[in-house]
Amino acid sequence: MAYLMNLQPGYQGMDRILNVRQKVGPDSDCVNDHDDVRAVQRLIALVARDFQAHHGFGLPQPTGRFDAITGFYIYRLQVQNEHSPGRTIDGAVSPARGASYGPSIWSIVHFNLLGFNNYRSEWTALLNQYPPGS
Repeated sequence: MAYLMNLQPGYQGMDRILNVRQKVGPDSDCVNDHDDVRAVQRLIALVARDFQAHHGFGLPQPTGRFDAITGFYIYRLQVQNEHSPGRTIDGAVSPARGASYGPSIWSIVHFNLLGFNNYRSEWTALLNQYPPGS
């Protein structure tokens, strides 16, 4: 189940993120837990609106089922993540274990950062719907 994770230290002003417990994506090692997938879909629907408006793609619906449009946006946002040299581009979202791994930030952290920077009130409202992690 998706949850709020505190970032210590914080990352670019964020002190918490919406995180997944298990990997979301197209590969056989992706559990695609319904709640985790829905959390990723909700983050994508928030942060990819501008891209969608310019390119005409639909946004993922928060169904909790991993689908092609969800995979497309994960991949697309990974490709565009200039904050993360050496990043993994695999169309999957892994649970973050802090803000970064090596020189790269986790995809889920990147999605949260886009929400934090561009849609702060909506991002905060989304995070407030999830429980704190243990």
